Amino acid sequence: MSRLDRDEIVQTAATLFAARGYTTVSVADIIDQLGCTPPRLYRRFPSKLALLHAVLAAAITRQECTGCDLDKYIAAALKAAVDSPDLVIVYARDRRWISPIEFGDVARRATDHDTGWRTAIIAVAPSLTPFAVMIRHQAISAIIAASAVAPRVAGGARLRAAFTVGMHNMITAPYTTVDSAPSLARRWHVRPTRRQEILDAAITLFGERGYEDVRVDDVGKAVGIAGPSVFQHFTTKQQILVAAFDRGITQLMIAASTALDSSNNAEDALQRLVSGLAETAARNRNLLSVLVREAGGLDEPDRERIGRLRRDYDDIWAAVISQIWEELNADTAQAIARAGSEAVLSGLGFADYPSAAVDLATSTLTFITSTASTFENSLQRRVPTTAPIQTRPILDVVELNQKKS
Repeated sequence: MSRLDRDEIVQTAATLFAARGYTTVSVADIIDQLGCTPPRLYRRFPSKLALLHAVLAAAITRQECTGCDLDKYIAAALKAAVDSPDLVIVYARDRRWISPIEFGDVARRATDHDTGWRTAIIAVAPSLTPFAVMIRHQAISAIIAASAVAPRVAGGARLRAAFTVGMHNMITAPYTTVDSAPSLARRWHVRPTRRQEILDAAITLFGERGYEDVRVDDVGKAVGIAGPSVFQHFTTKQQILVAAFDRGITQLMIAASTALDSSNNAEDALQRLVSGLAETAARNRNLLSVLVREAGGLDEPDRERIGRLRRDYDDIWAAVISQIWEELNADTAQAIARAGSEAVLSGLGFADYPSAAVDLATSTLTFITSTASTFENSLQRRVPTTAPIQTRPILDVVELNQKKS
């Protein structure tokens, strides 16, 4: 088998993994797409996991920038998002399946890649805590993945240049410290039904271990019932996942509605949208982690339905952004909105600390305002799109939370 054949297999797998998620794509699907025989595929890749690691290794190669400064890392990642969007999407979403025991070389390369990024971040933002560096790096990775799916009509090279400015300013934004962030613990809640208890337990397990690695028996054990008893409330395990997605989208919509209802103008609305999402994500870390990572576990109709609902949510952000920066077209506003919301959701995927939510909300607002302003200015030919501009954080999350209470 020639090298071209191997590259074709990797690219075909990447396309399927990006569209449907690693866990729901079978080897048979890949063989069918390639139009080859099973022995021909297995001669190169003995398992689907081996093929995934080949995809992840290719994604790292496309984004590698050893010893680079922050702007060069950003440039390399954005170029990869344009040239190999499927690889970038799979790397952002499915790298959690990297096996350091079976595929130590890929695991080491991924670790080295992360270390390089974080070293570059520290070089331009030495005041950031190690925890803040991790969160902002995670948020930047989500923005890059979001740029991989942005339509060309959203702005092309001009939008990528604006993203570069936005991400640079997001990293270098001063760290937002809080003396007493609001507690995330609920003071009171109504006693849940058995069905809600099952869903709550499943969401926690899906968020911590991944949908594929959780059995119905595990869910039953978590609530103190036998596994088969779960089916008195949910027909299948996938139905539990669908319910989790519906709850997650509902939480996003409630946060957005609350933000808009309490806003005085578009600028205020954008601040509240971002802070509201950050607070919601911190309160529902496992739930929104499922929303970000587990769409591949849904069947096609539900995946399309949830995708439409998620776009409806991003459209709310995009409408506010368009009202502030009137020269942005709908696709550009949508691309910036999606990148901003993904940054918050992914950045808080492993952090439920109130202070982390405050800082990520502030730095994400810096990204959105920098990106949108730079793009609009480039349309008006006022400033070069490649020169980073300095912005100040415009969100006082603590004050907003105090007003709510």
